[in-house]
Amino acid sequence: MELADMLYRDMRYDIATGLMRGFAPKFISGTHRCREYRLRLATEITDRDSMVQLLEEIRDRMGGDRINTGGIRPRDGTGPSDPSS
Repeated sequence: MELADMLYRDMRYDIATGLMRGFAPKFISGTHRCREYRLRLATEITDRDSMVQLLEEIRDRMGGDRINTGGIRPRDGTGPSDPSS
């Protein structure tokens, strides 16, 4: 939210909204079953409040899903399993 706050403070509202439509989907890229939410973030953000509401919905529905960074397993072992092992 710090990035959004900075953009909305320093830029015109319509420009900041357009930038957030581009940035916001990347915040959840790599999480399991995130395609629908990435699409919604790219198309449904109309202002800062709509972005906050959508991000809160995503947090509530996805919970603590870990981000899969190219199939690399986090050190704590919570990432995707390696089919070759």
